[in-house]
Amino acid sequence: QEGMPTLPVKQQQEFHRALFEEHALVFGNIPGPAEEVFVFGQQVRALQVVFQTLIPHVFALSLNGMIYMNMVADPDVLPEVETLPNFFIQELAELGVSFGVAGDPV
Repeated sequence: QEGMPTLPVKQQQEFHRALFEEHALVFGNIPGPAEEVFVFGQQVRALQVVFQTLIPHVFALSLNGMIYMNMVADPDVLPEVETLPNFFIQELAELGVSFGVAGDPV
């Protein structure tokens, strides 16, 4: 964007290469608007982030008091990728219990 400071392209490329070489997963959280959002007169009811790179990504995005999450992974690299969401939900439930929050995380 105009007026926004950015790194030179070579440094951007080096940063991203180093990031993906050193990590097995990227987790991102994006705080969205706390209120209803309308686009072309229609209410936006949910949001998702899809970002394809060489390693899996998990994103959490909030909108109007709700949190939406997804995972982007290559099934050729993670052949049992469909099992991960259930494990993730189990871990969220256990995390909630450890903080005194009961209920279904879904």
